[in-house]
Amino acid sequence: MSATQAPNPNASSPGVIVVGLDRPQLIDTLLAEYPQQPNGYSTPIYLIEPDRTRGEALLSELGDSPRFRCFFGSTAEQDFVLSICNRLHEVSIPRTIEVSGHHHTTRARAIATQIERLVTEQAEQVKSCRVAIEQRVQSLSLDGWSCRFDSIHSGEPARILIVTTRYSTYIQHACEDLAATLEQQGHETLLLREPDAQSKLTPLLCLHAQQEFEPDCCIVVNYPRVMHEEYFPAGMPHVCWVQDAMAHLFSDLPAEPEPTDFIAGHIYHKANGVQAYPQPNRLQFPVPISTRKFHPDPVANELRDRYACDIAYISHQSQPASIYHDTFVAQFPQHMHPHFDTMRLRLDDIVQQWEAKPVNAALKSLRRDMAGGFGKPDDTQLQQMLWTQYLHPMLERLLRHQTLEWAVEIAETNNLQLRIYGNGWDTHPTLARFAQGQLPHGEALRAAYQCSRVQLHASSMGCGHQRIGECVLSGGLMLARRSWDECYRENLFKMQAFLESEPEPDACLIHDRRPCFSIGNHQQLRTIIEERARIPRPIVGWDHEQFDDGIYAPIDAQSQPQFRTDTLPVLNQRPLQLLDDPDALTFSTQDELETGILRAVRDDAWRAARSVGTRTRVTDIVSMDRFAESMIELLCDRLTPEKPAALAGATT
Repeated sequence: MSATQAPNPNASSPGVIVVGLDRPQLIDTLLAEYPQQPNGYSTPIYLIEPDRTRGEALLSELGDSPRFRCFFGSTAEQDFVLSICNRLHEVSIPRTIEVSGHHHTTRARAIATQIERLVTEQAEQVKSCRVAIEQRVQSLSLDGWSCRFDSIHSGEPARILIVTTRYSTYIQHACEDLAATLEQQGHETLLLREPDAQSKLTPLLCLHAQQEFEPDCCIVVNYPRVMHEEYFPAGMPHVCWVQDAMAHLFSDLPAEPEPTDFIAGHIYHKANGVQAYPQPNRLQFPVPISTRKFHPDPVANELRDRYACDIAYISHQSQPASIYHDTFVAQFPQHMHPHFDTMRLRLDDIVQQWEAKPVNAALKSLRRDMAGGFGKPDDTQLQQMLWTQYLHPMLERLLRHQTLEWAVEIAETNNLQLRIYGNGWDTHPTLARFAQGQLPHGEALRAAYQCSRVQLHASSMGCGHQRIGECVLSGGLMLARRSWDECYRENLFKMQAFLESEPEPDACLIHDRRPCFSIGNHQQLRTIIEERARIPRPIVGWDHEQFDDGIYAPIDAQSQPQFRTDTLPVLNQRPLQLLDDPDALTFSTQDELETGILRAVRDDAWRAARSVGTRTRVTDIVSMDRFAESMIELLCDRLTPEKPAALAGATT
């Protein structure tokens, strides 16, 4: 179920060997059969030609490309085998051989024999590395790891292996930022990735790094260790750093995590893959932001001149919702189109109520009903697929583009300059005139944040998005579109903090022995209730019940309102916590957005104060520095001398 084309079966090929260059057109055929992939990977093509003159002549016609691995001359065959042998620990051995000319058949057979020998040798090296790593792990055991992490807790540097990929720009940058942060904190890191854009990460490359570096912990983005045990033997401390809602995390893992397996980051606690980890081995943390990459130092004058404007918006979500809907629906039989159209109308209604009422229940119901159109309303995997491929992308486009239409009207009414950065905006039917093209990562992005008077943010993921942190760390200011759920959740956090302070109850309800608080006797509680009164109240019973098993606020008609509690829910994310002044830095309507924009554009002192205040909160709460510290603290806390017995018997 995807609007994209079926994947090319040759996309992940480790390489093609061409023996002889008698038919130059064969190269063009192979380039067509093995095109460069969207992520940047391109299958290497090994050219073996004993006639050096012929080989070099053809290469001059083909042009210089890292895809071509050339071996020309009388020793071409031996040179090819030696090159593979020298890179055996990092190369995926090519198995496909194309023969150009019958007189090369014997040479091709000899190369095939050598390839089989190299495959066997590589497998032996994999086995040898695994044995060495497993012996180290066994010699340490949980007691050994406990002593090691006790030393780390006492100040000794940790050795951290971070596995990343060059085929995801975002993941690669995130891992580089984490490595730099850990090293600044005194630890030693090794960043492992594919050696070039014609390589894949092989088990031997990963095992070899573990054997040589002897890390205290391996960190891998989005993938639990048990999904790739051929890369990471059991017993080595391993952190799955979650940055995306990957489908495999919502399915059962192939095996139970070990006591030394951890999961950290933007985790979804109800996901099957997350629940497999014991609660103490989980670290909930938003997507962290690098204070080295994003900082308030003034940008260069030429960058300031280029990116200065009143209002700016950065996103690649440029495709209109109507086009996305039509493209997605076109995959399915005609008789299902009315079902999708109905779901689209319901989604439109949810967006219109985004700030006025809770939407989580409505979205959950929509997912179920959409799956019902396939005859499988209770199929959770189908629901998740529909959410990932249709509902969530549509929701993002509807919210973002509506916000931008508001911004356009505000800019034109007040003679302000609006700029939209990202791919595809130049073809948008109504917003193309504001398109500025793609914004390079790095200093250009920091300059765009810093040099606009105000940045805008709108997303179904809420006001905790990393762009807000990146912006204020860079010295800018961002206004974010809030949801009802975020306001409610923020209020709930404050209520929880009040209750966790263990205030003295004013009374106790006799029938269930639960404490009861008179609002008039508690200033903190009174403030919370007053804030709650400003949130729209569409729920019947809002004033006396917020969660069935959580917080209660019954109304005493004869006197003043009172508040009581028993079991509080576990709240892992507080989306408005980053903002210095949530009321002023968020908006729910076009009028509120206009008020915020005009204040940011016209009041320098207010803009600077809000930026600095939010920057302080971002640094304290979601910076890469804080994430690195929290992750090391988690490992030390779970792997210190008093923990081995508990770890050995840990269950989910």
